[in-house]
Parts: sequence; structure tokens; C-alpha cells
Amino acid sequence: MGIIASVASRLSHARHGALIVIANETGLQDVMETGIRMDARLTTELLESIFFPNSPLHDMATIVQGNQIIAASCELPLAESSNLNYSLRNLGTRHRAAIGITEQTDAVSIVVSEETGLISLARRGRLERVAGEAALRDKLNEQLTKSAQPIVGSAENFISTSTQD
Repeated sequence: MGIIASVASRLSHARHGALIVIANETGLQDVMETGIRMDARLTTELLESIFFPNSPLHDMATIVQGNQIIAASCELPLAESSNLNYSLRNLGTRHRAAIGITEQTDAVSIVVSEETGLISLARRGRLERVAGEAALRDKLNEQLTKSAQPIVGSAENFISTSTQD
């Protein structure tokens, strides 16, 4: 199971909110500058600890690129699109931010609701609920391989069948 899918599933079961942005070709430098620069190897333990409630980096987004956590506690733009398939009024800030970054960039966002434990994936300004770890792994594989421009680093960094490095 991939690191991101595994962590999202664990956070979902614990009802710990999370917002993970997978950077693609569009630069996210402006977004990264709003947070804490990390440049750390992507591991299950580190990613899960970032989103532990009340930790200093818990709020806002974590940016992942390749097999690196680039930055944490990053502020994202909120969704503004009027052609969404749902009402923004029904979404919390974390979900609106997950959509917002994908409206402005080619990034993919994964959001875990701390209220419901539901996992969602945002891409191209659209939000889709995902039913657990295996489904998220499949969706990430689908989204990352269908991308017109390849994700920086290989898709296996996100969806590999091993969590050991």
C-alpha cells in the first residue's frame, strides 16, 4: 500500500483531519513559502505525525513532491469556482482549500475530514469521495498516470505496494 493512501486511511479511522497536496508540473513555490520548509523523506511515521491533532504543523496543507515532504502548514487558496458539482457552503475550509489548489495548478489533493473521517480526492477543481485505502491508491494511480504531464518523480512513490524504504 502506498504511503499516502495508508496514512489517509489511518487518519480517517482516527478522525484526524489532513490535507496533502501532491505537486505536479505547476510550481507551488508561493504556496510552500507560506508554510514550514521540511525537505524530508516521505515516510508513514512523519506524514502521520504532521497531522496528529494539536501538533504545530497539523493545520493547513502538507506539500509532497516525489518521495519528499517539501513543506507543511502551508496556506492554500480557497475554491471559488461557480461550476462545481456541489455547494461550497456545505464544505469546510480544508475541503475548499483542497479544491482551490487544484483549480489553480495541476496538483492533486487528498483531504481527510476530521468530522466524518471521509477521504476525498481533488483534481482539476473537482472533489470526489474515496471509499478507503485501496480505492484511494487506485484513484491516485489513475489520476497520476492519466496526467498530461507526468508527476514529478514516479507514480510508484505514491502508490507503491511497499511502505518500507
